[in-house]
Amino acid sequence: MIQNIINWFCRPLVAIWHSKWQTFVLFLMFACLVVMYGRFRQSGFSQSVWEVLDPVAGISAFILSLVILFNQAYARWEESLEKQLTVHFINSQNDTEIAIVEQAYLSGESDIRPWAQQLGSQIFGTMKLDMNWDEAPPKIVPESHRGRTTFAKLYETTIYIQPDDFLKEKITKFVENGKSFKHSIIEGNADNLPVRWIRTT
Repeated sequence: MIQNIINWFCRPLVAIWHSKWQTFVLFLMFACLVVMYGRFRQSGFSQSVWEVLDPVAGISAFILSLVILFNQAYARWEESLEKQLTVHFINSQNDTEIAIVEQAYLSGESDIRPWAQQLGSQIFGTMKLDMNWDEAPPKIVPESHRGRTTFAKLYETTIYIQPDDFLKEKITKFVENGKSFKHSIIEGNADNLPVRWIRTT
């Protein structure tokens, strides 16, 4: 019963904490109320109270509108960015990194897992996936394209796999086949891990 009551109070607080700009607006409004309360006490809730309340309410509404507009504009800009995916393949037996796929094109967030597994299958063939799977929050990163700087939304994930006895042969074959790739390059080899598969265009 007590735990349910605690959860009932904590959930809205956690939601507010994770909503950055909403938290800022709430604190701003709280500060205005504190200032207004001091004026209320001095004026005895006379007509001068409304002289304070009207401009404070107007300014607060104006600031809130600006914050909402900025948040919407930023969300639209972020959604318009090119999406990229970097995948780390980790040996689940000793936690060493075997391969990295860097900045592959990504059509959408829902494609992260199937696309990551498909990229991995090109390197390792059939993969034995471990249960663990780590995904970092997306980042906005700058990149240089044709002499100008643009931005992209980079997603990063880590896959833990169980390598088989033919791992070295599979990586060697992938590196050899990768020499014909037009839009990416491969660095490293089976004796120099991790292998890096990097998009170049």
